[in-house]
Amino acid sequence: MYYVAGGGVGVEGEDESEKSKSEVNDEEDESGGDFKDRLVLQKRKHKLKGNREQHSGLLLRNIVGADVASGDAIPKKPNEENKCCFHGLCEMLKSMKQLEAEIAQLNHVVRQREEDTQCTKMMLKFGRTRFRKWSHWLLVKDVVIGHNSNQLETNAKLTREIEELHSQLKNLISLRSST
Repeated sequence: MYYVAGGGVGVEGEDESEKSKSEVNDEEDESGGDFKDRLVLQKRKHKLKGNREQHSGLLLRNIVGADVASGDAIPKKPNEENKCCFHGLCEMLKSMKQLEAEIAQLNHVVRQREEDTQCTKMMLKFGRTRFRKWSHWLLVKDVVIGHNSNQLETNAKLTREIEELHSQLKNLISLRSST
């Protein structure tokens, strides 16, 4: 929110973006779901756009005053007041650019989350397919070849490898879901 104090125009609550970033991070930690994350980010984006419009409207009301609202001509202001108005407009533009940058950053985060989700799904699908192939191969090998000592050792090694792959897959899934 803009305010006029001591002849200058300033921005109230400049660390608001810091708070909003931490709020979004808190939401990400608590939700754990991409859909919820996307909703939180979209709400934040909408709120930032509303703040930008509110800032510009308040600044114009402070600068121009009630004379424009009543339909009168804009009165001439002393040079010092014009400088203050110019400074206020510059601050508003700076604030708007910061809000736009934050919106772009939030959009990037949403796209990155969607890409991570797709990657995790593909890795999970690949791991399951590989696990099924190894399991099937072991079953076929036992039936066709029979049970001698070398084959039992090979089967035991392959079974351990399957178990290791399965545990690695679980670890990968848990890492992906925690980010």
